[in-house]
Amino acid sequence: SILSGAVGAVCTAAFACAPLSPSSSCIQLKFASLTQPFAPSGFVPLRKSALNSKGSGLLQLWAKEDGPQADMPGPNPIPVKRIPLLPIPIESGGVLFPECKSNILVIGDTIDTVRSIEAEQLPLVGYCNIGTDGKVMPIGTVALLEEVKWFDEPSESSEESDEEDSNALCKCVGVQRFSIVEIERTEPYPIAQVQLFSDQDDVVGMPDLETKTLKAMEEVLQLSERLIKEGKEEQAAAVRKAFDSIRRFAPGGPGTFQQVMGPLGPIGWKLGERERLELSSFALADVTEATELDRYHILEATSTRQRFQRVMESAQPTKAELAAKCALKEAAEEGGDDK
Repeated sequence: SILSGAVGAVCTAAFACAPLSPSSSCIQLKFASLTQPFAPSGFVPLRKSALNSKGSGLLQLWAKEDGPQADMPGPNPIPVKRIPLLPIPIESGGVLFPECKSNILVIGDTIDTVRSIEAEQLPLVGYCNIGTDGKVMPIGTVALLEEVKWFDEPSESSEESDEEDSNALCKCVGVQRFSIVEIERTEPYPIAQVQLFSDQDDVVGMPDLETKTLKAMEEVLQLSERLIKEGKEEQAAAVRKAFDSIRRFAPGGPGTFQQVMGPLGPIGWKLGERERLELSSFALADVTEATELDRYHILEATSTRQRFQRVMESAQPTKAELAAKCALKEAAEEGGDDK
């Protein structure tokens, strides 16, 4: 969470959202295609250098020819895509939301997976979590692997080691959620068939709910800002960053217009209202305090409306608590002035 360590717990209520079920209908994104095989030539022209500050433009990274795909069985077949997986323990890597950023520490057995993915210059990976039971959790987020920083823990020995760095910090940006259908292979990195999905709500009346939720979170952040002690610039910066994050996909926000540099020049488009609302709900949820398991439930839910409601409901007790602390702080300051 952006506010973690800055102003304490902002929202601690559990987000008990309805999980995605096998029967849930899923929407395939307009640009959701992956090239086959997974080779540098399929991705390099639209790597991270194509992005700019007006929006991530991540979906356009998939605006290429469709790779081989299968169909889910049933009366309404749903296309299935193939993608490399980056499975990280949930307690160490955390849960990544669409269009949200995360710095993920990778250690242990997954290091070889990162090396292989980086060697083939694959910008898009299927970021997913490994549960406490050691099994891969079925819902994940397609992510843009922006940067990988390699490092090793300081050694007690003063002698330099010729061994490769054993840890990696992966800077990722979420793109689109997926449900794992089948893991095809595990070496040199996992490849899985995945089913992309989005929220299924009717947007009627939802902008009003978004406005109320945004206002509630802004009030929480404003109160948090008042509690920051003078000179605590890191905490103040965290709150400012949170303000920018929750407003990014609000109407007219910088994230509502996506743009990338294509072969013939800039390619831009405005987000549709349904997609904008979904991303706005994730941006608001991302700055709340919640356990990683609660965040996973937020990720797998298919209701934008429910996500807004949960964020707004959890903000109310937090706002009341922060308001009380602000009143005490101001009373103490006034008492000091009277002496």
